[in-house]
Amino acid sequence: MGSYICATVFFHIIPEALIARYESTAEPANGFLIKLDTPGPYLMVDATATETADWMRQVELALQLSEDEGIAFSVLLVGEHWALALAYDGQRGPIAVYAPDARKLIEQVPRQLLALEKALLELFPTEIDPDELDALFGEMLEGVTPVDEAVTQMLSMLGCPPSWLRWSWYETIPEQIFTDPDLLKLVTPLGEAKQFWEE
Repeated sequence: MGSYICATVFFHIIPEALIARYESTAEPANGFLIKLDTPGPYLMVDATATETADWMRQVELALQLSEDEGIAFSVLLVGEHWALALAYDGQRGPIAVYAPDARKLIEQVPRQLLALEKALLELFPTEIDPDELDALFGEMLEGVTPVDEAVTQMLSMLGCPPSWLRWSWYETIPEQIFTDPDLLKLVTPLGEAKQFWEE
């Protein structure tokens, strides 16, 4: 699971509004919304996006669902390829994309991460330590800290527990809940996933 991540963490959202918007706009609507902490943040996985590593679908969903002053941080990690994206209040934010076999993309990563860092500090001025975030992104660029670990450390600054990783892939969620039914209180099935629960 650690080598394949496709998910979005939402901050400052009303879960009921997000659920209604997702189920009315996503085609198809089939996913899970997981409460990571109280009163938030929330993590959302979409079946189509995770099954096909469809980054553009994930980003577009995050953009639509971040309306009404929400903040969405999307993560894609497939092997050595990764992408990070911000959206807030229904607006597209900075995106950083890395592919080991694409030289032009690699050259743009430092500038993209700098834009991402600036936006995070503006959106979370009291939660994130600028020096700590700068050092973390530097370690990620140098390959000292793996991307999933760097993202976990960054999200922890925002009150997001490391458990976000366990929920980051759609197919793993039903198995986790069957193993530990107490986890069901954290998970809301969306769209077609509701049918699976009813069965």
